[in-house]
Amino acid sequence: MSYELWSHTSRNLMHSFETEIEAIETARTCLAAGDVSTGSLAIVAYNEDDIPASSVSVAELAALVHDFELGRRSA
Repeated sequence: MSYELWSHTSRNLMHSFETEIEAIETARTCLAAGDVSTGSLAIVAYNEDDIPASSVSVAELAALVHDFELGRRSA
């Protein structure tokens, strides 16, 4: 699978990643910097055939980032 971080505001691809962790970490960094809100970002996952398999944004993205931060603190 591969992952992309998209901006809803500009409707542009921000970055591509090989792992979901990389995509979440980048989203977390953008959110922590105050550059964007969870409502302006989405992570899209692609299957092996480069077909979109799923996406997360807003509340789901906020939960992923929160869970990631909790995991980092306990590690």
